[in-house]
Amino acid sequence: MIRYKTMRLKKINFTLLLVLVSMFSVVKAKESNGTIEFKGRWCGEWDDKFQTCFTIDKHDGYFSAFYEWEEFIGGGFQKKTIRGKRLNDNTLDFKGKILIFNLKNPDQAVAMGIFRHHSRVAELKRQTSN
Repeated sequence: MIRYKTMRLKKINFTLLLVLVSMFSVVKAKESNGTIEFKGRWCGEWDDKFQTCFTIDKHDGYFSAFYEWEEFIGGGFQKKTIRGKRLNDNTLDFKGKILIFNLKNPDQAVAMGIFRHHSRVAELKRQTSN
């Protein structure tokens, strides 16, 4: 019974991911060279509860993100650097944290985190300095 539920949850998570990718892949990128500027600080909340940020940098052949997240509401941030790869024109995969960048609005993205016990979703916004 538990194995069936686990397999079913994985199927639901994969289906959700496909829907999210499809939603943001319909429109062509409008930047001059056809690519999205991924670099920068992107912040939001996992499931509208737990704060999270990804500070993304591009390197030769890969991306890195300084990943920060709240383990408990109001608690301190956990932090680590994770390595990622580009999956398509508007999607990066940081080892189970998949970021899908909005092609209509280059300052918005959706993150899907596949964690040990739960998968979570976050709407992210690019942070700008004032």
